[in-house]
Amino acid sequence: MNKFLINNKTKISRALLKFDKLGGKCLYVIKKNNYLVGSLTDGDWRRASLKGISKNNSVETICNKSPIKINNLIYHSNVKIKKLFKDRKLISLPVVNKKNILVKIIFKDQLNNFRNSLKIIKNYSVPVVIMAGGKGTRLSPFTDVLPKPLIPIKGKTIISRITENFFIQGFNKFYISINHKSKIIKSYFSEKNLGTKINFIEETKPLGTCGALSKLKKVKFENIFVTNCDTLLKCNLQNILKFHKDKKNLLTMIVVKKKYKLPYGVCVANKDGNFANMQEKPSIDYLVNTGVYVINKKALKYVSANQYLDFNKLLEKIKKKQKKIMIYRIKEKYWSDVGNWSDYKKTLAILNFDDK
Repeated sequence: MNKFLINNKTKISRALLKFDKLGGKCLYVIKKNNYLVGSLTDGDWRRASLKGISKNNSVETICNKSPIKINNLIYHSNVKIKKLFKDRKLISLPVVNKKNILVKIIFKDQLNNFRNSLKIIKNYSVPVVIMAGGKGTRLSPFTDVLPKPLIPIKGKTIISRITENFFIQGFNKFYISINHKSKIIKSYFSEKNLGTKINFIEETKPLGTCGALSKLKKVKFENIFVTNCDTLLKCNLQNILKFHKDKKNLLTMIVVKKKYKLPYGVCVANKDGNFANMQEKPSIDYLVNTGVYVINKKALKYVSANQYLDFNKLLEKIKKKQKKIMIYRIKEKYWSDVGNWSDYKKTLAILNFDDK
């Protein structure tokens, strides 16, 4: 990768020599610690020379400071990347981390191995628990036939999209709680080759949204991700895990800020019943639970064996003991709830799912 990099203070004349050696390929302008400043092509120089810019100027004065780039550790399918190369006529594509540090350059002839070209931090010791034991009544009548985790979204089941998203970000140990139509779910996974092992937590009776976690008390781990099977996140899961560890939380809840606008004028009266003021169709902001959590194993002592328990009750128990619960806020565009038909249809319309 280094031969395609050039320091931001380097003179244009030296960059031109480097272009000759590389056969005119794109250079990436960096500064300290590989921070990506921009991209530089021979076309950038031609346009600059027409404006009378000297070869003694630094490459930073003529480079494209808004190059097309992608974020490391966030899922990008081959289809999306190939389309990007084709539509924008790219020679290469930089991969950066959250701090805009260049970590990889993808070239056109590497596209078939794109996923393997990303630097993925492995988290083999952090299991992912998918709560899939519910009946999915909000997605009836489809769930009268299929269990909710197997409802398709553009050719892939909900649960396969969830497992894939975790897997490509370095998580490869999965536990799935099952109860309703459990045989169908087990049969589905027996025929799938996901490249990872799926462990099932079988509920002999409905245990609520987190009661099945009691069955993991003998499993060795420090922290786990727990997610509903109707929640899709497109964000950096590594950052969430790091936040949870750094803050030493017992439980971290992933939330989004949603704005709700009332379709009515709202009147405010004083204590005597006299009109005080009116707000015309006011908006109210809420922090909405996405149904995804990071949980330290110590929290499982608040989950009784084989007893029904929902997450709101678990949170109350932890809070009562004055243990640390924090929220991690993500942008609304990175979350979709597909647990009811209205949101399911919005997901199909809004989210850009790219399949190989």
